[in-house]
Amino acid sequence: MKILKGMVYALIVVLAFVFFMENYPTLSTPISIRYNLYFFQVESIPFPVWSIILLSFLLGVVLAGFFGLYERHMIKQSAKNKTREVTRLEKEVNSLRNLPITEEKFSEEEEQVRG
Repeated sequence: MKILKGMVYALIVVLAFVFFMENYPTLSTPISIRYNLYFFQVESIPFPVWSIILLSFLLGVVLAGFFGLYERHMIKQSAKNKTREVTRLEKEVNSLRNLPITEEKFSEEEEQVRG
């Protein structure tokens, strides 16, 4: 399985490398981002397209990492709550096990219903 994962990762790296080599002139073209509002206008310095793609990818990785950490935190919290509930229920079961067994006298009607 590890070999298969390694081969898939290597294939992805090779395909990304080929993509960037084939599109290098296009990806090297500088572009700038402009915000035109009625009262305010801003223009960024020119960046190559590849840097914008790389920054977008890294931003996605960081955001996915934060969501993963949040989900992990919620799962741990849920596991703690479940463990506490199991402990509480085990104590309740043990306390019920330690109760003495008592015999109750049944009336004739209840004995006929039971059997």
